[in-house]
Amino acid sequence: MNANDLAVLTLWLAREVARLHGQVASLHAVVEELRVVDRRLDGIDAAQIQVDSLQEFYEHLEAMNPQIAALVDDRPPRALDVDADIDSTFPE
Repeated sequence: MNANDLAVLTLWLAREVARLHGQVASLHAVVEELRVVDRRLDGIDAAQIQVDSLQEFYEHLEAMNPQIAALVDDRPPRALDVDADIDSTFPE
């Protein structure tokens, strides 16, 4: 990987992280507003949607560059276990 490749990857990483943070904030705001209108929507699991977005991000990064993906992947080991109970993986 040369300096140009690294610069492109760094820019992509910064953009993706900002996009994911923006999505999570927007999703949280929308879910909270919807819950005010209709309490039946309490079943929407914004946390799981966030986990799914992060998983997609890490998979894409790993496909682009496995070495850098391994360096930036800071998920706890239990987060990688797809069969794990979400409440025990990400306690509140």
